[in-house]
Amino acid sequence: MQPYFLPYIGYWQLMQAVDEFIVYDDVQFSKGGWINRNRLLLGGRAHTFTLPLRKGRLGDKINERHLSDSHAEAGRSILSKIRQAYSAAPFVANAMPVIELIMTADEPNLADFLFASLVQIQRYVGLDTRLLRSSELNEGQGLRADDRVLEICKARHARRYVNAPGGRSLYDKETFRKQGLDLKFIEPQAIAYSQFGGDFVPWLSILDVMMFNDPAAIREMLTCYTLE
Repeated sequence: MQPYFLPYIGYWQLMQAVDEFIVYDDVQFSKGGWINRNRLLLGGRAHTFTLPLRKGRLGDKINERHLSDSHAEAGRSILSKIRQAYSAAPFVANAMPVIELIMTADEPNLADFLFASLVQIQRYVGLDTRLLRSSELNEGQGLRADDRVLEICKARHARRYVNAPGGRSLYDKETFRKQGLDLKFIEPQAIAYSQFGGDFVPWLSILDVMMFNDPAAIREMLTCYTLE
């Protein structure tokens, strides 16, 4: 999976479902997705927050992009918004130091920043899945699409490859089967928890889950999926 900015709980369910999680950081950066933005709960509604980036070139890979020169100021602004949104949340005292550590990291490279943030949240939640970066693997370099995925899987001695639901339009089970791999797609179940007593707003950033639930409860939520 591409590295996302404080990704929603489904991303972490996928991480929980595997032994090794490959962060796909040397593929083309796509605007308008979740690589540098996410959503939090503010005033009972979803509110988008964004990491500003330096201007890049068309075709740049994720690990070739950088945070803007004003990213420190932007990080402080995002932290202020998070504090405003979750000051009364039950686990803000536990979760906020982790979010502060992430947002104040002096790391201008986008891929490095995002990978470090995944590691911090993984530790907080208590997941022991091994995280690897595609840019640091020799296998599959120069290949594209499912050819590269298959090459990485074979090099890692994988027996099963698990992908997000959207992967159904990209990957074919029979193609993987012929290479000795069991291709599965994760299907997250609906998850709800109390958010200040209002109507539940789903699929927000993991930081929302962290503000309203302790790590043990989050780990239980991460098992709420099926593999198909």
